[in-house]
Amino acid sequence: MELMLDEHDLAKFLRLWERIGPPSSGEQVFYVLKKAYAEQHRRYHNAEHIRHCLKEFGAVRRVLEDPSAVEMAIWFHDAVFFPGAPNNEERSAVLAQEMLWEGGVPEEVGVRVAELIMATKHDGKLSSRDLDAIMLADIDLSSLGAPPQVFDENAQRIRNETRMSNEEFFRKQALFFKKLFQRTSIYGTDFFYDEYEWRARRNIERFARSAGVAIQ
Repeated sequence: MELMLDEHDLAKFLRLWERIGPPSSGEQVFYVLKKAYAEQHRRYHNAEHIRHCLKEFGAVRRVLEDPSAVEMAIWFHDAVFFPGAPNNEERSAVLAQEMLWEGGVPEEVGVRVAELIMATKHDGKLSSRDLDAIMLADIDLSSLGAPPQVFDENAQRIRNETRMSNEEFFRKQALFFKKLFQRTSIYGTDFFYDEYEWRARRNIERFARSAGVAIQ
């Protein structure tokens, strides 16, 4: 598994940069992202997570109102990641806005990308009218619907990013999953609901049992 962004990722990012249309080269921005996602403490929130999200994005891009803004938000949404910090999304949004503006991206695009990044907080505050934000949140949570072995591997990678004891990590993660489980549905769009809802619920139930947390 390649944990660093590579030349294929660079080509994909530069195509996006060209579509957005700033006069500058996007290479400097890409290398900032490459350095961020290669940080030593990352085990899950790394290049592979970005690639996974971009793959899921590819399946729904045609129904989005502003697919370029959503795609850019994917690239930046975990650019700042300190395990356990409550403001990673806010700081990632600020970084995105600053770098896009410095690169000559129109101000309104930078603002929109920052807004979309905040959808990945999964705090239940999304507007029901903002399809792109809801879709981005679903993309970010799509790995919950992975096959059980992959789900377990991802959970272990997330565990390895933290400095918590096993007991503390599993309890805290189970409580986060409990909030998702108690929604009417984990996913806010029909596409991701149909694709992943059932398996995500089974994975969460199994994880919660192992953590000794009642989720219903």
